[in-house]
Amino acid sequence: MDVVVMIFAFIGALVPLVGLGMLVHLVYQTNKSVHHLELKIVEMNREMTNIKKEMISSSAIEKKS
Repeated sequence: MDVVVMIFAFIGALVPLVGLGMLVHLVYQTNKSVHHLELKIVEMNREMTNIKKEMISSSAIEKKS
């Protein structure tokens, strides 16, 4: 009888560990996704800055001529 109780206690102890592992994995994946989004935002911001610079330079060229 004690062996059965020990097996159930062992399984009962593993369940929270598995849940904790899944939670850590979820946080890690979310963090990776957020970092990827941040990189995309920085890249888009850089592109917008380049477009603004091109528009300013093209309008300056038009004013000269």
